[in-house]
Amino acid sequence: MKVEEKTWDEYWAHYLRIEDRHIHEPDEELVDRVVGACEHPNGGSILDLACGTGEHARMFDGKGFLVSAWDKSRTLIEYARKHNYGPNYCIGNYEDIEYNSAFDLVTILGKAFGYLDEVGNVELLRKIRQALKPDGRAFIQYTTIEEVAGLDKQVWEEIEGGYSLERHRYGSETSTYYSRYWHIMLDGRIIEPAREAGYTANQVVRCYGVSEIENICENVGFMVMDAKPGDLHLCV
Repeated sequence: MKVEEKTWDEYWAHYLRIEDRHIHEPDEELVDRVVGACEHPNGGSILDLACGTGEHARMFDGKGFLVSAWDKSRTLIEYARKHNYGPNYCIGNYEDIEYNSAFDLVTILGKAFGYLDEVGNVELLRKIRQALKPDGRAFIQYTTIEEVAGLDKQVWEEIEGGYSLERHRYGSETSTYYSRYWHIMLDGRIIEPAREAGYTANQVVRCYGVSEIENICENVGFMVMDAKPGDLHLCV
């Protein structure tokens, strides 16, 4: 077997998000719920972080919002610009945002919160609060401890030209979910993500309990409007 290492953008964006489409599908009901939480029925400004291929950003745009959408993957942003017109798409890491009172609503959907280290996740919440206008709202989806506690499994799936293999486990000591990915092709290739700049397409996600994430948000100055497992609705 020949091992082919792919960059983060090639593997995560191309194989997992665009080709396999197995991360998450766009959710109109979720977008309606977020818009309802925003309380700006005549539109407003939205910063959609970790926007992926831009489906949710396009839906916000279609509801009359002025949308800025960020993702660190050039491949995903190029796909979004080609297939999901409307929003202003930016290539960048969400931990690098530097806005002051610029948006009515900031979103992180698809459970894309938690990919930084402990300090980085808290600092991201501070930056989101800073980016919001007075009375602005944030809607954040995260991975709960309950949904991954005790997880230890591997999943094979048939794909075009071969099989994908996923390995998932949960580390209770650090409340962290880990996953690794491979594509095993019938032509003898094993395609896997290369390690670069300290990360790979393999996931390392800090998971939270509801009361824990509520306390963190309140400590950075948010008012928690609603907290459900996996969903946070916050107000400045």
